[in-house]
Formats: sequence, C-alpha cells, structure tokens
Amino acid sequence: MRNLKFIILCIAVVMAACASTGSSEEAPATKVNLITLPMPQAEPGYKLMSIYQQSADEASFVGEAKQLLKKERIKRIVGSLDDEQYAVLCPLLAEMQKQEGDVTQAVRQLLNQPTIDQEILIATVFKLFPVTRYPLYHSLRLDPALNELPWAQWANNKKILPPKFLPRQATDTHFVQPLIHSASITLFDKPATVTNTVKYRAIGSQTWLQAMPLQHEPITNVLTGSIVHLAPATTYEVEVTLQNHNAAPAQQHLTFTTRANTPPINPDKVYQLADIYQGGTLDLAALNISGDENGWAKIVGSPELPVEANAGDNYAINIGAQSYIYFEDITVKGGRRFAVHSDKAHHLWFNQCDISGWGRAPGHIKNGVAYESENANNPINYDAGFYLKETGVVVVEHCHVHDPIPKANSWKHGHPQGPTAFLTHANHPNPAYKGQVILRHNTFEGKPEHRYNDIIEGRYNGEFYGAFVRDSAIYNNTFKYGNDDVIELDGSQYNVLVYNNDMSHTYAGISAIPNRLGPSYIFNNYLHDLGDDTGKMWTAIKVGGLYTRPTGRVNIWQNYITVYRNAIAASRFEGNSAFWLDVQNNVFITRSANNTSGFGIYDIQPYALSIYKNNYDYNLNTSAMRNKTAADIYSAPTQDIDLAAQAWTWFKDNHPVRQLPVNNALPALPNFAVQTGHHQLIGNYTMDSGSLKERPTN
Repeated sequence: MRNLKFIILCIAVVMAACASTGSSEEAPATKVNLITLPMPQAEPGYKLMSIYQQSADEASFVGEAKQLLKKERIKRIVGSLDDEQYAVLCPLLAEMQKQEGDVTQAVRQLLNQPTIDQEILIATVFKLFPVTRYPLYHSLRLDPALNELPWAQWANNKKILPPKFLPRQATDTHFVQPLIHSASITLFDKPATVTNTVKYRAIGSQTWLQAMPLQHEPITNVLTGSIVHLAPATTYEVEVTLQNHNAAPAQQHLTFTTRANTPPINPDKVYQLADIYQGGTLDLAALNISGDENGWAKIVGSPELPVEANAGDNYAINIGAQSYIYFEDITVKGGRRFAVHSDKAHHLWFNQCDISGWGRAPGHIKNGVAYESENANNPINYDAGFYLKETGVVVVEHCHVHDPIPKANSWKHGHPQGPTAFLTHANHPNPAYKGQVILRHNTFEGKPEHRYNDIIEGRYNGEFYGAFVRDSAIYNNTFKYGNDDVIELDGSQYNVLVYNNDMSHTYAGISAIPNRLGPSYIFNNYLHDLGDDTGKMWTAIKVGGLYTRPTGRVNIWQNYITVYRNAIAASRFEGNSAFWLDVQNNVFITRSANNTSGFGIYDIQPYALSIYKNNYDYNLNTSAMRNKTAADIYSAPTQDIDLAAQAWTWFKDNHPVRQLPVNNALPALPNFAVQTGHHQLIGNYTMDSGSLKERPTN
C-alpha cells in the first residue's frame, strides 16, 4: 500500500491555486475544513492517485484505472486515454507521490526529464485535472525555466482556453467595460495569491465608496469584477489596492465613463416608419439604414402601424448586419421564425416595442411535442421574438414580448421545445462587440395555458462563446410563464449581472449551468410561484457542470426566493452536479420536504471554494432550516430559523419593503447591497418594469 498522506496537501494546493478574493476581510480558505471536504477526489486525476496508492503494482493499477475511466460520469470528464497517455500516467502519479500530491510541482519535475514526452504529459494532465489544470497552466507558462515551451499551442490543441473575448492588446494591463448603470474591471495576469480592495467615486466627488473586491478568474488568470448602481453618462475613478504575500501594497488607478441613457441620434437619419415601410418584412439591409458611433439612425413607429410579416416571411424585421440603429415605439407582428432578427450586427437599441404573433404554427403533434408539419424532421423550437444572432452591444427596454403562435410542451413530454421571447447569442466576431446586452424595464410573458420554453434562451449552452458571453445586465424586468427556465445564462457569464427582476411560473428560475467563465452576479431578484403548466418545478437557481465544463463562479446575493422545492440546486450537466458558488445574505423559503427537495441549498458534490454565508433558510413543512451541503462551508447567521420564519411572515403578504438588518452578524456587501438606514433590501426593491404603452387589440 502506498502512502496516502498526499490527500490533505493536495486539497491545500488546489485551494491555494484557485482561491478567490471574495472578501477583503476574510480569505475563503479560512472557511473550510481541509481534511473533511471531498473536493479533490472529484477530479479524475486524484481518484486515479488514490487507486495508484493502494495498488500492488503498475500492471494491476493500469487495469483498475481503465475500469474507472469506463464509468460514465468519469468518461464524460476525461473522454479516454490512449496508450501514450497511459505510458506517462504512472510516472506522473509516482512523481505526485514524491511531491505529496502537488500535481503542478510533479509536472514541473517531469518536464525536465528527457524520457517524458512533454506534449503527451500536458495533454494527459489537462484531461485528468479539469479544474486544477488552469492554475497549473498559468503557473508553468510563467515559470522562467519553462516559458519557452509551446504552452499556448498545447492549450489550443485541447481547447481549454476561451477564444479572444476582450479587445485586449498585448501591452494592456487592464480593461474596463462600462455599461449604463455598471462597469466591469479586469486586471490582467494576476495570480490567485493577490488580494485586493476596491474603491470608487465620481469625478469631482470628495467621497470614496467601497466596492466588492475583484475576484480571481482561474481560466484567464485575471482579477475581475463589477461595480453596480452607477449613474449614466458619468465619469468615475477607481483605486485598486493589490497585496501579494508580504510584498508592499501596490495601487492601480483607473477611470471610465458610463454609457448614456439614450444614444446619440443623427438628425439626418430619423425615419418615420410610415415613410419606409410598405408591408411584409421591414428589411433594413435592403433599405441600407444604419448609423455610426457619432450618430445613430432612428426609426420611429406608432401603435397604429404595425410591422407585420406576410405568411411565410421568416422575419418581421430583418436587420442583417446593419448597426447603430435605434427603434422606438415599433409594434411587430409575425415572422415565421423570428419577429426581429439580426446577424453579426452591433449597437442596436429597442425602446417601447411590442412583439407578438411570431413562430411556426403547429401542424402536427407527436408524443405531446409540436411540429410544423407531419413531415418535419425537428420539433418547433428556438422561434424567438428577438433573435440577435452573433450580435452584441444591445439595449432592449420598455418592451412587451408576448403571445407567440406556438407553445412549449411541458416536461411531461420530455425536455420542453417551443418559442422563446429572447434568444441570446452575443458572440459577435469582433471582441469589442461581444456581449454588452442590456435588458431592462421589460415584460416578457406567456400565459398559464400558452407558455414559452425558456423565456430568455441562450445558444450554445456549454461553450465559451455561449449565450451572453460577457458584460451584460438584465434588470428591472418582469418575466413569467415558461415550461423550462426563466433565463439561461449558460455558457460564458463573464461579469453578467441579473438583478431586481420579478420571475415566476416556470419549471426552473435562473439557469447558470454551466458557467464556463465567471464571475456572474445574481442579486436582489424575487423568484416565486415556480411551476410549469402541470405545476411541476425543480429549483429557483440551477447550477452544475463544474468538472465537465469548468470553471466559473456564480455570486448569489440578497435574493428572495419562495418556492415549493429548492432554492439552489444542481441539474447534472454532462453527468456532473458540482458547482462553484458564493451565496450570501439571501432569504430562501421552501415548502416540500423529502430527500431531494425542500432545501435552501441542495449541493450533493460540494466544492471547497464555495461560500455559503448568512442565508436565512426556512422550510414551511418542517419549520426548520434545511440544507444539504458540507457543513464546513456553510455559515448561518445567529438565530437563523427564528429570523427566517419572521422574514416569511413579513414577506409573504408582498410587504412593499423586504429588508433584513445590517449588523456584525449580517454585514452588507459593499456596493451591491441596497441599504435603507440599518437595513438592507432583499429581493427586488422596485416592482417597476417600465411603463408599457397601450396597443390596439387588432
């Protein structure tokens, strides 16, 4: 039997490599018990290490290793190893034993051995350690003794890094992406050992305000995070103080200007809809309507003149790649596939638009699922009010999206297929235009008997280029009536914000599975009355896939969730239920109470870097707190049950202000918390979804 003492150290190694700076006052590593948490064993490489330690000889180990890698849950992570990779496996594990479980140090030693095929070794490590590979990769590529090796080529060969998603130049040290009410900050090439504090102020103000610390993003090895609740068209200065071990603190000063509440309009490019529209598809590509950054084109409609697609027209409005266009007061009806469609456009703005009546009419129902015709190969799916394909820098505000032609099936007939209000694919070819989607003050709604699939659906869920990609904000909206998710964030969620929304009547609420690139922020939302059209639901916030599609962090703060089953839970993504969360200052009210439901947090595969802190959990069935996770990473506030019960009693009648005290036991999160005196607001703090104009019924 080989020595097993590597286990404790390898946990510490992974945590030190991946540790985040979620709080400037308390490092996440202090919140866990390193010995009891099972996190490293979840990576196949550590499972193989355990087998190797106990096997009698290498031949028997290889046999056992092959059996392990045939298991479906492991195969989904690793794929398979070829003979060359098995040839380096035993030397790798033997060196890890010498290094007491430190895979990075083991690889560093093996790369200097002439008998080891370096490329095969790295490819094997990348497969077996899907989370640890990122700190390993960045540590070794920056090692002066190893930095001449083709690290980028090796990473690209295995597709472990995202394609370029920020407009970064080689000499850039930072990047700031302002939106209207928020901005993200990224400091490049900062290891996880660097802690930081952040403060900001508007230019001219004498008062500095504290922001949340930037978080370490392990895939790209940066510090990044968002500042929220900013004023439009305002210039801010930011001071980030950095501390790395015992080195002297360093400061980095940045400035940025938030975007204006409305874009600049070119007065020579203001078009009345009646002057350019003759019926059928409004084709802006054919009309060659576009603006530029100094002056957008503007199209002004009226409720009395709808843009209405003819039968068979795939789109009611076709934007193509035309850009810098502002749509105001447009009523849109129809479109066989999409009401509004663009392809590789950027800088689009929709205000006070009414979208309805799009999608394919069901001509055949098979096993409860709608098809356009009996001969159709695929069900009706992805038909969208908005499908802005590979399009970024978008604002949709004060819009009403409702009443599609088809409706989605429920889970009774398999995964829902059907229409969506907004189909997200913000992966513009130019990194400067990726993401930056703002959805605010909208109402996207189905009906109890006529529902969306997902209300906001993302394309390419498991990919780095999926859904919103980066730097987007969804706030002050009302979303209701779908048979799957309210919002799919799935894919890259780099500084994607979801806040101050009212969400209800879906099978699940917010899906963040998987998070390929974090951090994302879900805060101050009100999720309630979940259930598809059969009444079934799973969870308000859905996460998972940490090891199969690593590895982004989701921040869940200050939400008010009252549901029948679970507040936060996994849905296996490619067989994996692990996730990385920071969950603080939420109120979770659940009703069911069985083995898989009725939990504030249902985490069956705990990850050591997750933080569960100061959440008020209350189950109405048991009159007690119910969570399933590792106790070592769960920290409840004093008198949790009593205060949660009080919160439920107070909140359940839609009390106009939902708030919890701010004190030493329940500190407010800087910048993200909305405070009124000595209280912080929980859930959405305004019911305003914007004033929607009345529209003619015919």
